[in-house]
Amino acid sequence: MLTKARPVVITLPSNARSRGSLALSPAIAAGAVFLSVVSLAGARLKLDGYGLLHSLPWPYYFGLAGLPLASVVEWRRERSRPLLLLAYVTAFLLLVWLTPYVLEGTPRFRTGYLSYGYVDPVVRGQGLLPRLFIYHNWPLFPLLIAAIQNVTGISPLKMMDFWPTVISVLYILPLSALLLMATDRSWPAERPWRTSLKATLRVDARWVAGLWVFVIFQWTNQDYFSPQALTFLFYLGLVVVLAHTALRRDGVFNGASGAATVILFTLITATHVLSAVVALFVITALTLTRQLKRPTLLLLCLLVFVVWQAYAAAPFYEFYGHRLLQTVFAAGDFLQSNVSGRISGSGAHLTVGRLRVAVTAIVFALGVFTVLVQLRPARRRIWRPMTLWRALSDEVRFALVLLIATVIVGPISIYGGEMLIRTELFSLPPLAMMIVATADNRRVLTAVAAVLTVMAPLHMVTHYGNELYDYVSPGEIAGFNYIADHLAPAKIYGGFPGGGFLKSATLRWRNSTVPNANHVPTPIDFLEPNRHKWGRAPGDVYVAFSRGDVAAATLFYNQPNLIGEMQRLVAHNPHFQAVYVTPDYSIYRWLPPPPRRRRATANAYGVHPGARPARAGAYASGSTAGGATPAGRRTRKATTPTR
Repeated sequence: MLTKARPVVITLPSNARSRGSLALSPAIAAGAVFLSVVSLAGARLKLDGYGLLHSLPWPYYFGLAGLPLASVVEWRRERSRPLLLLAYVTAFLLLVWLTPYVLEGTPRFRTGYLSYGYVDPVVRGQGLLPRLFIYHNWPLFPLLIAAIQNVTGISPLKMMDFWPTVISVLYILPLSALLLMATDRSWPAERPWRTSLKATLRVDARWVAGLWVFVIFQWTNQDYFSPQALTFLFYLGLVVVLAHTALRRDGVFNGASGAATVILFTLITATHVLSAVVALFVITALTLTRQLKRPTLLLLCLLVFVVWQAYAAAPFYEFYGHRLLQTVFAAGDFLQSNVSGRISGSGAHLTVGRLRVAVTAIVFALGVFTVLVQLRPARRRIWRPMTLWRALSDEVRFALVLLIATVIVGPISIYGGEMLIRTELFSLPPLAMMIVATADNRRVLTAVAAVLTVMAPLHMVTHYGNELYDYVSPGEIAGFNYIADHLAPAKIYGGFPGGGFLKSATLRWRNSTVPNANHVPTPIDFLEPNRHKWGRAPGDVYVAFSRGDVAAATLFYNQPNLIGEMQRLVAHNPHFQAVYVTPDYSIYRWLPPPPRRRRATANAYGVHPGARPARAGAYASGSTAGGATPAGRRTRKATTPTR
């Protein structure tokens, strides 16, 4: 009879590790941090198609590689020290996540400004507007952030500055609990929490390798200021509760774990619909594989999900229901938005996209490798699935089911071009569990250590490869403020996300350069901005041009001169009046001609009178590229703010 694989041994034999100096790994880590910090202090922002790559000197990257190397040295000791290893991971996270703030000085990632647009009406006392804002149908994020702002008085820009770093550090807490359960069957012990904490600090610290896997392979930028980032924290908490129930209580819920599951699932449902779908798939898969043994809890979570969508989110489905039915499991849309649409554009953008695909393949390959290591004793019975399943440890089984349930959700392409990225993010915790669950094997530990050391410097390219677009300059923020202070109510075409940031309830906007869109904007899109289906929205129509638009056209369409040409066309058109012109952001008011002259005006600028404007994206999604300086003519009536 085949014996069941052991989960993980806490300590390796003495001949498996070096008895290196106690000071060796701290010395390497201190040198690495010093190298990176000094290099960062002398760095200057220099963006191109590879993001921040050329903004930082090479010693900075050697410093990043030194931190996982210090962890490898510490793991080689007979008794590695968890606090030191946690300090190394945290130092890497802080260095990498704060580097853009040091170089740029403004909140990065354009969609984060749009996310604050969901909060702005609540802060201003206008309440929830679910027919106007998509995320007001799942309003926990705007309500929570508005409450924090009202209590602390923190500014939107300051909150957005540090949100990615703070939320990523918070992810470490539930991830640590999950990885400890995957490597030590005695954790958490049935004892007071202080005793458990002391026991945690005494166990062998190879579980920290899972934290390294998460941090280094988390290039998705899904920690930006958004409901998605908050929901992922709730999701990790839910996975910890499910793992404790499956691995420590044989799948049987008690009152506390059952209540925690329902509460966390409700928080997820009230914040982000797709994350709730992932959580529902995970609970279903664990129940079907008998790792959770209370089907009624699954039915209760399903009821919570259905009731919320039917009542609280009804305005969204009334507006978007027909599109939803067309895109659910639509393979063509999924592949276009998530694969081919992201591996296209300029040569540099192609390289970054392919590197991200390769890095993702590597972490999945590590997960497969660890499963094969556990299946090695069963290789003679490889054609018997149940035998193979039983050969896996409980921890790897749990992680494998979690991973499969997450991947199955991927083809639901209603999330636009971010679906595959979200799938990669949600796959990292189970992959980290699978890797550390076999970390007692020297081959596994050696392979993981080598991959982490090599991948650490590459993380700056995979994480910030689109920084040319993700960077939002001070000049652009000044343009956003001008729209809110002087133009609202208004309708804004271009200059994303100027119309979706402040006073968002009184503004309507369309993105002229939708990331990964099939259609490249044409002159008719800019010369006839009133044709972009504004409905009955009040206010004048404006066309905006930003460095972000130029960056998007450069990276995604490989047309760096496109936006400059469109701006020159608008600036010379007598039916546009310049109201705000700066190098980074310019705004032109559209002056509609008399109806009988519109056809002649269009023909005069080389546009077919029957041409239709490109379909503009009302909700931008996705991490993408960054900018150059738009051309623009300054007129006497144009506003030029003081720098």
